[in-house]
Amino acid sequence: MIRAELRALRGGDRWWLLAGVVVGGALGSLGALGVSGVGSAGTPLARTLALIGFASYGGWSAWLTLSDLRTQRLPNTTVWWASCSVIGVFASALLVGGAGDTLRRALAVAAVAAVCAAATWFVWPGLFGAGDVKLVPLTVFVAALPDSSFAILIFIAGVVCASAIFAVVTLVRRRAVFAFGPVLLLASWCAVGVGPAVIHTRW
Repeated sequence: MIRAELRALRGGDRWWLLAGVVVGGALGSLGALGVSGVGSAGTPLARTLALIGFASYGGWSAWLTLSDLRTQRLPNTTVWWASCSVIGVFASALLVGGAGDTLRRALAVAAVAAVCAAATWFVWPGLFGAGDVKLVPLTVFVAALPDSSFAILIFIAGVVCASAIFAVVTLVRRRAVFAFGPVLLLASWCAVGVGPAVIHTRW
């Protein structure tokens, strides 16, 4: 199934995916500083796995964003592959780094967010798509990795701000709906990038 989604990519899309991997890895070098077990005090293997996780998340973010912006849908296959691969790599990094508590916290927060998103979708199905609901656990898991509680607040603020911007753009372009997947992805990257800065400035 994932091969079919790969074949659906346009010729220049692979450059966007590569850019996502590079940018994700670069941001990951900062984001890892705020995550227990994979920061400067972590083992080399844990740090390497964390950087692979961030780079992978960057590539998947680019892929999912392109898909949602063009087709207004997030393919189930792509979302599941992204979720399993990224969470799997990060789980390995945290366990190797002896940060099992961080892993359990991130999984718990992601699970709660998934339940809330699913409940909201059942009550107001027109608010966002089913694909967005399936993307919530991955984006919230990544946003919950930093040790600062501000990371989740930054994620929520990012969702609100990005939603407002996308809504305005949608109205200007006279479209009926806007892609919510990129909003979730952008907000999670804000949490990863800003969260460590909050920790190091000791807010």
